[in-house]
Amino acid sequence: MRDPSFLAPEPQSAAPQQLPESAVTRPPPKHVWNIVAPNEKARTEKVVHIPVLDVQGSQGDGREVPDHEIVASQISVRESWLRRNLAFSAPGNLSIIAGVGDSMKPTFSDGDLLLVDRGVSEIRVDAVYVLELHNKLYIKRLQIRPDGAILMLSDNKAYEPYLIQEADMEFVHVRARVLMAWNANKL
Repeated sequence: MRDPSFLAPEPQSAAPQQLPESAVTRPPPKHVWNIVAPNEKARTEKVVHIPVLDVQGSQGDGREVPDHEIVASQISVRESWLRRNLAFSAPGNLSIIAGVGDSMKPTFSDGDLLLVDRGVSEIRVDAVYVLELHNKLYIKRLQIRPDGAILMLSDNKAYEPYLIQEADMEFVHVRARVLMAWNANKL
């Protein structure tokens, strides 16, 4: 007895089956976008892979310093672009962290990704830094005063400056300098 639902395969012919021309050739798409025109320089140029860390620096009242850092992803950037647009210690010292809070508005917004140079561990110029103070992580503008104290400033004028006295200097650890923010503005 044969099962009617079972069909034996048909024998294959010796000549391959040809598809109609209309099935093989398709008209070109109406819109072709050439986003990157490859050239020899682009193929040989060095790319820096910058780790995106699962770290949040507080642009406000401080965040607990993480016990460890996790690389969540990475962003790849041409080294020539970095060198043309930023001053940094070394490509291997670059990382990206998130800034949380509104104390650095309008410079940075809550949740902006910040490119930081972790090769910077001391304050030499007035700039925005990632610093640890009393085991809390901050992102603030730091200004060195003539008396040796450090003024911790917020760009948002709703926040008062904080003076780090000489007695607290042993609790201050510069973790990085903020070089730029990847801001996303809704249009």
